[in-house]
Amino acid sequence: MTTLFYRKIYAMKTADSTEFYVVRHGQTAANLQARIQGQQDTLLDETGELQVNCLAEFLKDAKFDIVYVSDLKRTRATAAAIMQYHPDTPVFFTPELREWHLGALEGRSFAELNAAYPLLMQQIRQSSFDAAPPEGESMLQFQERINRFMEKIASEHPNQKILLVTHGGVLQRIFNLAVGVVGSGNLRPLCHNASLSVFQRRNAQWQLAVWNNTSFMHLTSANDTITL
Repeated sequence: MTTLFYRKIYAMKTADSTEFYVVRHGQTAANLQARIQGQQDTLLDETGELQVNCLAEFLKDAKFDIVYVSDLKRTRATAAAIMQYHPDTPVFFTPELREWHLGALEGRSFAELNAAYPLLMQQIRQSSFDAAPPEGESMLQFQERINRFMEKIASEHPNQKILLVTHGGVLQRIFNLAVGVVGSGNLRPLCHNASLSVFQRRNAQWQLAVWNNTSFMHLTSANDTITL
């Protein structure tokens, strides 16, 4: 279990800052099978449902002003678990928070794709902006999509606490936005299913406060079955 920059997150709010609590969806069968999902509309598996229940319990006392959710089924289900504790908080579903659109790669195993597209898969592993899957969006287009969304939401909700429910690839793009990595060959930090990360935007600058927190997985018996 990897957690970077962890501190008591409910005490983090400072003046003139917008906070983003960003969670990745729970596990799916495709995650377990090492298949690329991209924007395929997959469901949580049994372990994923246990994971998001742990996450929901951890966030039950948090106070969110607004929630934005990728409109795919696995993120909708993750958000539904969380929102049972926040029934009065407005929720918006958006395609802008979808995973990287990987076109012809979607639904296929990493092993199969490494054999069929060795150069492309190397570019993807390196987070190269040159990576451009057939019938999909390039890494650069993906990064720009997430940058636009984050800047737009931050400008629309100053000094608010925002929950985003999204995907691992999106979290990596937000990480890059926050730490200032702007070129090809970006970092690809580890991000577990149902993990929580926290970002702040203060004075037009992005900051990473918490990354990949999964410490709450012990809150139910799910910890006996979850492999992160």
